[in-house]
Amino acid sequence: MGSVVRALVLADTHVSEGSTRQLPDQVWAAMSDVDVVLADVPIALVHETGTTAGRERRMQKWFPDARVVIFGHSHMPCNRWVDRQLLFNPGSSTWKRTAPSHTYGVLEFAAGEVVLHEIVAIAQRTA
Repeated sequence: MGSVVRALVLADTHVSEGSTRQLPDQVWAAMSDVDVVLADVPIALVHETGTTAGRERRMQKWFPDARVVIFGHSHMPCNRWVDRQLLFNPGSSTWKRTAPSHTYGVLEFAAGEVVLHEIVAIAQRTA
């Protein structure tokens, strides 16, 4: 397999100015390994996908050529293949809402394939 491209996926792009520095150290450390090129994998980025019910069909209709659909809005982690399309919501590193923990996502791509897709739980901060 050729070179692997690694992407760190954060859903918290709408946090108020200055509060990104409040991200946990674990997230900042993970950013040092991030590449920009995505190795010929077609990716769709969308904030809102609508309700959970029917999401799979909707994403295949909206983005028929996308191998990966990265979305947010709900702050609820999602890492699920539907046919040949990966639906990926990294959750939230700053506002977990009802998720069991704060999370971020890691994707790796190589030679036009998704070779790793994971949701990473962030260790709780100690006071």
